[in-house]
Amino acid sequence: MIECAVCKSWFHMDCCNITKQQANSFELDWECASCRRSRARNRKVANAKHRQLTKKHERHHQVLQQLVDRPEVLELCYPWGLQMEQFVVSLKAGLEDEYTTADDLVETMRCVAEELPSLGVAAEAASQARAELDLKGLKEACCNYNAEVLRLGLYVDQGSEEGEVPGCEDSPNPHPHPKRAPARMAAHIMTQVYTSAVTDPRSLNQYSSFSAEVYGEANPVFISELIRTVPIRPGDIFMDLGSGVGQVTLQVAAEVELEHSYGVELRDVPASYATAMQQHFEYRMGLYGKKASPVTLCHGSFLDLASLPNELLQTVDVIFCNNVAFEPSLNGQLADRFTGLKEHAK
Repeated sequence: MIECAVCKSWFHMDCCNITKQQANSFELDWECASCRRSRARNRKVANAKHRQLTKKHERHHQVLQQLVDRPEVLELCYPWGLQMEQFVVSLKAGLEDEYTTADDLVETMRCVAEELPSLGVAAEAASQARAELDLKGLKEACCNYNAEVLRLGLYVDQGSEEGEVPGCEDSPNPHPHPKRAPARMAAHIMTQVYTSAVTDPRSLNQYSSFSAEVYGEANPVFISELIRTVPIRPGDIFMDLGSGVGQVTLQVAAEVELEHSYGVELRDVPASYATAMQQHFEYRMGLYGKKASPVTLCHGSFLDLASLPNELLQTVDVIFCNNVAFEPSLNGQLADRFTGLKEHAK
C-alpha cells in the first residue's frame, strides 16, 4: 500500500502501477491521480485569476497615469494689482532635468512668498503636492494661496506710495515692498521671460565655429553673483557688449536700481529676440510688483560709433563683455575703445 501525500488516502500499488522500488523513491511526495488533477485545476484557476488581477492593475495604472498626465488649468493671483495668470499644468514627473509648467507655478508661489510670509504655508503645500504628483493637493494649495493673496492684494493695491505690504495677518508693522527683485525672483523672472520670448533656441546657435560670433548665455545665478562681486551699485550705468538676447542687461536692471542698463548685440537673431525679451520682461516685472531700471537694447556693433558713441561709453560705470572667443585683433579694437572710459569704470 502507498499513501497519498495530499489526501492521505491509501492505495494498492498494483492498482496504481507502482513498484516497491518506485514507492521507496517517492518517500512522502507521491500524489494520487485525483489529487494531481485537482492541483492542476487549482493551478489553472490561480493563473487565470493572476492574469485578471494583472490586467486590472495595468488598467488602474493607465487611468492613474492619464490623471497624472492630464493637463489642468490652474490660476494664480498676484498681490500687486490682483492680476491673474493661467498655468496649464500636468504632474508628469518628466525627465530628471526637465523644468515643467508645474515647477514654474510652484516656484512663482515660493518667490512671492519670500516677500509675503503669510503665503508660505500654501506655497510649501504646493511644492509638496508637486513632488507627490498630487493634482488635487496642488489645486487646493493654489486656492488657499489665492485666497490669502486677495486679502493681501487689496491691502497692497490701496497701500502707500512706498508700496508697504503686511508681512503676515497679525503683524503690527507692515514691511516695505522693495521695488527691485531679489536674486531668486529675478532668476525666476528671467527663466519665464526666456521661455516665453525665445521660441526657437536652436536658431541662436547658427554661427561660425571658433569665431567672434560664438553664442553663449549667462546663467541667472551667475549674473546675481556678478552683481554682488563686482559690485554693481545703485546709480551705476551698466553696459553689456555682445548682449545676445539681453539676459544680463535685463537681470541687472531687475536687481539693481541703476541709472541705466544698456546692451549692444551685432547678430540679427539674438537682437530680434532681445526686443521680445524686453517686452516680456516689463510685463513680468509688473506682475511681481517690481520696477526695473531703464533699459536700452541696441542692434549694432560695439565698434561702430553710430551704435555706441564715445559720449555714451564714457558715462558707463560697469562694462560686461564675454570676449573669450574674440580674435586678438577684435580685442585690440575693443581695448582702444576702452581708453576713453571714466577713471573708476570697471
